[in-house]
Amino acid sequence: MPKRSKAGQLDQSVQALLSQPDSLLPSAEAELAPLLSVAAELRGLPREEFKQQLKSSLQRSSSMATQAKPEPVSYIREGFHTITPYLIVQGAAEFLEFLKQAFGARERLRVPRPGTASLMHAEVDLGGYILELADANEQFPPRPAELHIYVSDADAVYARALAAGATSIFAPVDQDYGDREGGVKDKFGNQWYIATPISWTPPAGGPPAVQPVLHPRGADQLMEFLKQAFDAEILGDVPRSPEGAVLHVTMQIGDNTLEIGEAHGQFGTVPCALHLYVPDTDAAYERAVRAGATPVMPPTDQPYGDRNAGVRDALGFTWFLATHIRDITFPLPIRRLDFFTIRTANLERARRFYVDTLQFPVRDEKKGEYFRMEIAGVPVCVDYDAGFGGQQANQIGVTVSHLGVTREGLRARRIDFTEGKRAEETWLAIKDPDGHEIIFIQEK
Repeated sequence: MPKRSKAGQLDQSVQALLSQPDSLLPSAEAELAPLLSVAAELRGLPREEFKQQLKSSLQRSSSMATQAKPEPVSYIREGFHTITPYLIVQGAAEFLEFLKQAFGARERLRVPRPGTASLMHAEVDLGGYILELADANEQFPPRPAELHIYVSDADAVYARALAAGATSIFAPVDQDYGDREGGVKDKFGNQWYIATPISWTPPAGGPPAVQPVLHPRGADQLMEFLKQAFDAEILGDVPRSPEGAVLHVTMQIGDNTLEIGEAHGQFGTVPCALHLYVPDTDAAYERAVRAGATPVMPPTDQPYGDRNAGVRDALGFTWFLATHIRDITFPLPIRRLDFFTIRTANLERARRFYVDTLQFPVRDEKKGEYFRMEIAGVPVCVDYDAGFGGQQANQIGVTVSHLGVTREGLRARRIDFTEGKRAEETWLAIKDPDGHEIIFIQEK
């Protein structure tokens, strides 16, 4: 039998070591002995602790890979469209009431400036479109706007606007472009073109309830800026005057539109502010500046979950750029427990017990209906309820500094609520799983 090669001998000896881990070194030629010694040292590897560490790492990696990733947020904050008029006025609280009376706007949010009667920020819903407003200050002077709003009855809304304090620009009239339209100007400088379609068919879902109208002195220049900065697109034709001025054009940015026409006659430039949601605030800010805009505010992360920036174009319009980057759940701004209500079918007996026997002071009362007493500084209302027959749900009243923030906080928590107004008190109400009611009241 021929003699095996040294490589063959080494391979045979290593196989013997691996098959019998506790055996002694197999015999081999002197040249192979050092190599077999090294093989003997390595045969126990990897060590058990290394195996456990590797197993743990692999399991952790597998777990991380299978965990559900958080849903990405939309770059447009919930409830908003791409373009939102931002109305900066003197007397924002009064203006907010005008919007409710004239157009039936629904208040979404109100944030007072601490220590003052002015508003830092407020939001209303008008036909499914949001309007933002705030009191003017040194940094942001008044910037009213021109707005085209579509309603079901232009004549009725025009009359309501006048009753709420607006002045007429022109009475409702059938226009040759298919709308019945009237115009008013409110005391804060905003101009409203109130329209109802009469001879054209709106798209599915109806025409946009709110559409900004811009009358620059240089409509072509503004149109070009919007294309370069924000990828705006012209919808339809661009009718022009005999002199070549743009009479009217609709441009789309994102999911909604705005209207542009050259300033002329009574339709002068109203240099408004617009809030524009974009996929990337930083990129849009840089593009707007390259297109000729002046920086107003560099891109900055805001505590309410947006990344914001501001620019002003060469025609005088201000654009607040924003990208929604995270959803925020606002803490409820509770100040104190305001009242607690209990019910009784025998008001006199309850009064004798609480007032005469326990000597709790009465704050106010209405005979046969209720009395309100004070327990350890907390008002407790005892209401007459003829149907009271044992344990029933109670009410807890809580005063909050910002009812609008409370409303948004409840929405963010997916908590159903009702709201209303009694006398001068505006309130929100929720119920716990047992039916007990908590009523949030705006601090006066």
